[in-house]
Parts: sequence; C-alpha cells; structure tokens
Amino acid sequence: MCACLLCVYVWTKTQTKKEAVVGEEVGNMSKGPLKEGKRDGSKQAELASPRWKQVGQCYQLQHLLTLEGSHVTVNVVDPGVVNTDLYQHACWAVKMVKWMTSWLLLKTPEEGASTSTYAAVSQELEGVGGCYLYNEQRTKSADVSYDDELQKRLWTESCRLVGIPDVVS
Repeated sequence: MCACLLCVYVWTKTQTKKEAVVGEEVGNMSKGPLKEGKRDGSKQAELASPRWKQVGQCYQLQHLLTLEGSHVTVNVVDPGVVNTDLYQHACWAVKMVKWMTSWLLLKTPEEGASTSTYAAVSQELEGVGGCYLYNEQRTKSADVSYDDELQKRLWTESCRLVGIPDVVS
C-alpha cells in the first residue's frame, strides 16, 4: 500500500482526477509506533494497527497535493465487511459460521462498492480530499491517523522503503 500511494503521488504530478483509496493494509514499518505489533486493544495496539497507517498516509498525500496546488483529491473509502470469496480456503467450520451469519452481518459486494462509487462520482466531494468515507458518509477515522508527525514519519519511511526521494523531510 505504501508503494501504491507513493506511485499515485508521483503520477499526480501531471494529472487531474479524483483518487479513492479502498481499505487495504500497509506493509511492515520498522521503527517505534510505525512498527507492527500485537493487537490487544491498548493504545500500543492502536498505534501498531495497519489501518491507521493507510489512512494517515492518505491524509499526508492529500496534504502534499494541496501544498502543490494539485486538483487531485485523495479520500479513504472503507467498504465495511463484504461477503466475498475471501474465506473460500478456510476450514469447514469457519465456512459454516460465515454461511450462517453472512446474510445478517456482511454486506453484499454491491453494498460494499456503493461507498467507492459515491467517492468517485459524488458532486458533493468534487474538489474535496482528505476524508474518511464509510456507508457513503464522511466520518472520523482513528485519532492516531490525524497525528501530523506520525503521518510524516510514515511517509518518510515509505519513501525510504521504495527508494524514492522524500519530499516531506
């Protein structure tokens, strides 16, 4: 994901379009709060969660594009938990639980895609970036994702990992 966002940034130097980043996890970072860790519900676990990294990096990308006067916008799209073939290779017990609960707890692929479609075509979002979208609504992401210093550190580490110059430092 970090490489994807950095490629989007490099590509946007000459382009004008909307950019929606759909929920994915960012790869392993090596230092401090950027490092992956166990998830136990604590503040440490929140800092280690890959989700905030993706969101924070999108916010940083939008910030950089705005500073450059670009008309490209970047928003984070959270499709929710969608009923897909993700569990096709799971053990039979997991498949059974999924089968029994999916109609109640999981979104259909069409429902999962609705927020991405909204982000791409909504007039309301024309020229608006740096938003976290869920169920076709702007909503607040995890508090840690708004930390400017952590966003910059994540961006710098991502640039280092993919071998491109860092424009933030």
